Amino acid sequence: MYAPPPPTNGAGQVVNDRQGWVFGMSLGAGTMSFGDSNIDSLEGVAFDIHLGFMVSPQLALLVEGYGVSHLENEVSLTQSMGLVAGQFWLNPALWIKGGLGSGSRIADDGVRSEESQEGVAVMAAIGYEVLHSDRFAVDVQLRLGAVGYDNDYTVSQTAVTLGVNWY
Repeated sequence: MYAPPPPTNGAGQVVNDRQGWVFGMSLGAGTMSFGDSNIDSLEGVAFDIHLGFMVSPQLALLVEGYGVSHLENEVSLTQSMGLVAGQFWLNPALWIKGGLGSGSRIADDGVRSEESQEGVAVMAAIGYEVLHSDRFAVDVQLRLGAVGYDNDYTVSQTAVTLGVNWY
């Protein structure tokens, strides 16, 4: 079964009919890079979840959680961000997103969990909806983020994810 085609106007152009609440999530592959340290980039699982509201058919305001988690030798290292974000559709399928908030790292070995101090987080993303209907979309995303900690230490993360969204 295929999703119905997106709504079009009289000229055959796709019309954005996004309205009301927005909920979505994505999952994929990501990396964490640790500024000027001697630690190589760590690969892991990238994730995001967001909830918000369509201000117009092209603009959503969102509360978003985004992170990358790396598991090695039974120890997980996760950097996560809590953000307020705006997502803008440049055309019916292509969108950009930016956000600002806070982030932290958590190291967990199954016995104890150690959390770093919080820092200022920024995030930017671009995505393309490969499948969409009037209330649902599947997209491919490129996500970039960074958290700056008090000691002038920055951890950045990059991810490619597959997302699902409901409008």
